[in-house]
Amino acid sequence: MFGPKKIPVLIFDEDPNTIEDFKIILDPSQDLGDGYNPMGAAFEAALIGSSSIRGRFPKLDLAFKRSGHAAIEAARHAIECGQPFRIAFIDIGVAPGHWGLDIAAALRALDSKLHIVLSLSEPGPCPLDLCERIAPADLLSLLRKPLHAPEIEQFILSAEARHVRETADRAVRSQARDVAAKALRDLPIALIVAERDRRIVVATGAVSRIFPEYRGGLVPGTYLPESLAWIARPEGAYRKAEETDRFHDVRELCLGNERWLIAATGPTAGGGGMGLFLDVSDQKREQARRELKARTALLSESLTAFRRGVSALLRESARPGRGTASDSNGKPATGGEDFAGQLQGLIAQLDAALVPAGVSNSPVEQWRS
Repeated sequence: MFGPKKIPVLIFDEDPNTIEDFKIILDPSQDLGDGYNPMGAAFEAALIGSSSIRGRFPKLDLAFKRSGHAAIEAARHAIECGQPFRIAFIDIGVAPGHWGLDIAAALRALDSKLHIVLSLSEPGPCPLDLCERIAPADLLSLLRKPLHAPEIEQFILSAEARHVRETADRAVRSQARDVAAKALRDLPIALIVAERDRRIVVATGAVSRIFPEYRGGLVPGTYLPESLAWIARPEGAYRKAEETDRFHDVRELCLGNERWLIAATGPTAGGGGMGLFLDVSDQKREQARRELKARTALLSESLTAFRRGVSALLRESARPGRGTASDSNGKPATGGEDFAGQLQGLIAQLDAALVPAGVSNSPVEQWRS
């Protein structure tokens, strides 16, 4: 459960007897000074129930301070060295001042994650007042004197367990962020989130690949260029609050040089905007190639059919007895439509086949004009 490193513990108390009690409970093997009796210390530790005497308790790095200034400076130095105290036992003193609360408040200002245990020998301040002054409540405990080993050991074990759990959680979250960041970098999608004043808050993914002209310029803290200012003020930015989690505008953008993007934009809760961008240039080129191939095939088939139709008309018009007779109104007759009318019909069919396929200004149209 606990690592091989010692658990750093800060103890502040002006009473030398209380300091000695802490030493007997937490480290009865150390020399207590003049008159120190190892056997007596061990006996007393066993009498008050210390786990340290049985070698079962984690190793501790104890820092004893008898002045408030020394306690605060010790905490500051530990933080600077990257080894902050896990827990601090602070004697709050006697009424009416309870001056130890000022020391506890100073320690909390230095380290928001420090577990602070306030020790007192008489009824102290209201717990609600203490929690308001030295929040959060789950990192604040009360210890009544005289000291009892099980209580002190439990406080230390609890503080260390919280530290181990939070360290593991941070490692998991850091790993998850790294995996997510790598996934975003590998995806062909770029995400840009900007405030309404165009300041970029998030820029990740394939931003540099999709916007190579702004390489290195689209990063958090910089501002969107004029050409991308619409991301910060997307259409629909003032819609109902319950709709702000939707992308309201999906558009296709042509950036020139045969570059095409699909852009999905929407407002953020803070009044800015966000955009997701996907480069579809390759798909566009492939689509254009397929469409050109299909149009070419259709044009070839249509022209072939047109040639066959004209050839048939020519053969029909060349037969003997065609094109010389007149109808009752004196107009030339061919036994049906004349050659020009049938040719115009073939042209109309060819146009009908080409125009829906997207062939504009076709050779047939040019020929007719």
